[in-house]
Formats: sequence, C-alpha cells, structure tokens
Amino acid sequence: MRAAGTASFDGRVEILELVEPRPLAGDGVLIEFKRAGIGKWEEFVRAGGWDVGLRPPMALGVQGAGTIFAVGEDVTEFATGR
Repeated sequence: MRAAGTASFDGRVEILELVEPRPLAGDGVLIEFKRAGIGKWEEFVRAGGWDVGLRPPMALGVQGAGTIFAVGEDVTEFATGR
C-alpha cells in the first residue's frame, strides 16, 4: 500500500510503501483514497507533538475522497464501490 507519510518523527513527508492494512473491525470501513489532504494537524503528528497512537512509519492525512474498498461485517450504511 502506498501512502503519503513519514518514516520517522520529524522526518520529511514522502511516499511510503506500507504493509497492507490490518483486518477490519466489525464496524470498520477501508477507503481507497483518490485524493487526500494534509492539514496543519498532521504537522503536529509528524513532528511527534500530538500522540494519536501511531508510530512511524505512518500515513498522514485524515481528509480525502475515494471509493469504499471494504466494509466490516457490522457495517450496514456503506457498501464497497461507492
């Protein structure tokens, strides 16, 4: 999986090859992003100043647009391909 992210705290933003996502939780949704935005809050995460529970290498960006790739078994309001 390719993602824009950082390989280390305070590292530069670059394209990373990451392992495939972990299995979805029952209420999870996996989105294949076509476009993503990186805002000021990601700068805090990248620099290690805001602990969001992730450690590098990690993808950045919480805003984006794409297609639903997979849904967890408990998801009823979303479907793949939308």
